Amino acid sequence: MGDPAAATKALKKYSQPMIMDIQSSIFRPSIADNTFEIKSGTIQMVHNSVQFWGAPTEDPNMHIRDFIKICDTFKNALTQFAQQSGESICEAWELYKEILRKCPHHGMLDQMIINCFYNGLGAQSRPILDATSGGTLWAKSYEEAYELIEMMAANEYQNPT
Repeated sequence: MGDPAAATKALKKYSQPMIMDIQSSIFRPSIADNTFEIKSGTIQMVHNSVQFWGAPTEDPNMHIRDFIKICDTFKNALTQFAQQSGESICEAWELYKEILRKCPHHGMLDQMIINCFYNGLGAQSRPILDATSGGTLWAKSYEEAYELIEMMAANEYQNPT
């Protein structure tokens, strides 16, 4: 995933990213095939909230600003993630991955994804994750941290308490 040199860096090296590291949530992907699905809810949301007709009273800059605001809603859900009270690490991780699937072009670095998830965990879950990592999650690379969280979630899913 991404830069091979970054695969071995510990997460703590990424815990204070520079503002320039955060990219716009609008990303034009290359499309190899012209067959893809746009969910009706997404079309309805755009249609109801950021429709631009080109009328003399409409400001195209405001239209673009509003469109970007909608796109950033999903990114904010990622960066401001918070584990709910009574929610297990497994449930929180599955919810976080669902948000990632809804916003595949979020532009966040892999390390930032783990950072936001970890910071959004409750006070009881973070020490469990750190203990499972053998000290602190920040000493792990992105791949190691991702695999550890996946393993914990799979174990919890197979052996619920």
